[in-house]
Amino acid sequence: MPMHEKLPPVIRLVLHLPGMHTVVFDPTDSAFIIIDHANYQRTTLTVFFEICTTLDSAQQYIYQKFPQHFVCACLALELLENDQEWTQCLKEAAALHTGSQLRILFAVILTQCTYTHPKKLWLCFRTDLCDDLHYHLHKEYNILDPTDKQIFDLGLFLLDKILHQSNQSLKMFSLMPF
Repeated sequence: MPMHEKLPPVIRLVLHLPGMHTVVFDPTDSAFIIIDHANYQRTTLTVFFEICTTLDSAQQYIYQKFPQHFVCACLALELLENDQEWTQCLKEAAALHTGSQLRILFAVILTQCTYTHPKKLWLCFRTDLCDDLHYHLHKEYNILDPTDKQIFDLGLFLLDKILHQSNQSLKMFSLMPF
């Protein structure tokens, strides 16, 4: 169930005091670009209010439903971040960590971070997230030569078990395969 369908209704808002927000930047960018990006202090909530005051059609939606109906506008206004920071995070982690550890990180990204395309992240990193499961299927289930589908299905199953520890599941993330 999505976060806003929990009882009581809860939604994670990104709010920061002026000058206290998180800034994600590419270290190859110039200092001017980084500072300019840091000075851009709009949050999804403040822009939600801005758009509701300018577009009559937006006023019919509550905050939680807004991105579902205005995804293109939200992406264009950089309200929905792209997954570049999570792609970079997983890429760096994949070089150093096991599939088991990466599944925990992926669960944290799903439950605690702002992302737009979790299925794309899964598809991009599923080989890394499941790199320990060929052996597991052979050892635990006596499957001598598991297929990629069997490996990835077990990876999703184990990821779901991790999510259950925080009372969530893959079914809550409608874009994830399960």
